[in-house]
Amino acid sequence: MIEIMKEAALAAGEIQKKYFRKGKLNIRSKTDHQNIITIADCESQDAIKQTILKALIGTGIPTQDIGFIGEEDLNTPVAKHMFVIDPIDGTSNFASGLDYFCSSIAYFNDGALTAGVIYRPILNDMYFAELGKGSYLLRNGKETKLQILDFESKNQLIISNLWKTFHERTIDIVDKLLPNYRGARILGAIALDIVLVAENSVGLTIGDVGPWIWDLAAAQLIIKEAGGGLHDWNGEPIQLDVSQIMIQYPVLACHPSRVSKILTAIHD
Repeated sequence: MIEIMKEAALAAGEIQKKYFRKGKLNIRSKTDHQNIITIADCESQDAIKQTILKALIGTGIPTQDIGFIGEEDLNTPVAKHMFVIDPIDGTSNFASGLDYFCSSIAYFNDGALTAGVIYRPILNDMYFAELGKGSYLLRNGKETKLQILDFESKNQLIISNLWKTFHERTIDIVDKLLPNYRGARILGAIALDIVLVAENSVGLTIGDVGPWIWDLAAAQLIIKEAGGGLHDWNGEPIQLDVSQIMIQYPVLACHPSRVSKILTAIHD
């Protein structure tokens, strides 16, 4: 299944490269000017769906056993083989000509998160994981196994997706954590933010109000297979549910040994 997902991510990446800083994006607002959709989002999602459908049907899997959840109004009935898609995580970055964005594809087999792929097309970086088989980064033709390390927090960065709700509570949270870290960043694509923790480029990713299942699913398996995890603000592991797509998941992505220290600092 992972090879099919990689193929789908590459197909989406070709579309994104075609439009990035080049084509007319036909930008539309979903709710406001900060929550947008482009033609590349729609074409990428369709490419991912069609690539997966063609491959699975070709193996003899009936269409009724294949389901999809996608950020851009894609929600089929729950099936044995469920694919959760964020065609472009970081659409605002993409539309602004910033190369910090990715496609995210997760696979659930009978409700269990089993495989995940995150592809950053401009850098040609592909992160992927299968349940029980580890996490990997393919970069410049070299495949590297990901293993999260427990560095001291003072040597690491915090990444937050709190930009849209950057109010007094958010400032307070970052203010409490920041003295223990090298610095804080808001980069705008939480799937990438999370896998950077698995890559040891970042020590902590905070997702407050907003992350949905399509933002988190692939990244959750990648960081888990690398030895990290996604936890809620009570310190419990995040449980994603393909039958409840309207749930939002406040998350902490980090090394497991850091969870209690982070929560103590936040709630102090």
